[in-house]
Amino acid sequence: MRRNTCSGLPVMTLILALSVSAACDPKRTSKTEDSVSAHELFESKCTQCHERSQAMGLHGSEESILQMVKRMRAKGANVSEVQAMSIAQFLSSPNRALFDQRCSTCHDLQIVLDAHKKGELTEATLEKMKEKGAQISDPEAKEIFDFIKRSYPYAG
Repeated sequence: MRRNTCSGLPVMTLILALSVSAACDPKRTSKTEDSVSAHELFESKCTQCHERSQAMGLHGSEESILQMVKRMRAKGANVSEVQAMSIAQFLSSPNRALFDQRCSTCHDLQIVLDAHKKGELTEATLEKMKEKGAQISDPEAKEIFDFIKRSYPYAG
């Protein structure tokens, strides 16, 4: 009886082809790209050509910001489609606008982010701000805090 040693070859070829196809898929994000926050993408990509304060002052719908980022890509900006979408979602977040409006009344936003980086910004901090007169409702405080934790993942 002759044994067929090539029976596994078609299966192995298929597995190899699928692996190569997945690795070359331009819509697939790399491990590094997945681990970068939207804020970090914004900082590393947008501030290469634009003043940070000007770019951070941009508000609009996700679609309008995505179109703007696409125009920058057409001009040569090194931003992938996935990165463009992430940046557009970050800049168009209603909670980012809430963060900007409520916190910048009394603070430079970088001070707030620096406190977060140091692990000094907690929900209790927002409660203290409310006691000092900050016009922030309880739901807004939660939205702001959640937005900061999600968008600026510095502290553990």
